[in-house]
Amino acid sequence: MIKQEINDENHRFEQLMLRVKREQHNRIEDLKGQLYAVNRLIQMATWQRDVRAVLKLSTAVVGAVEGSVASTVRRFCHPED
Repeated sequence: MIKQEINDENHRFEQLMLRVKREQHNRIEDLKGQLYAVNRLIQMATWQRDVRAVLKLSTAVVGAVEGSVASTVRRFCHPED
């Protein structure tokens, strides 16, 4: 009789361990999905930051070129100035 109780307890314990492992596996899969989403957001934010930096630099270059062109045009159109 005691041997049967021990076997029953061992079986319950094994079932509990299987359930805990399944729950742990499911939780890990959820966390992997969340980590993937966070990594994608970081990649997008980095890309956006890089694009903004390039646009800012491009805008500055365009402004300098426009100023240079305007200065050259003034010199050729109004050489007496």
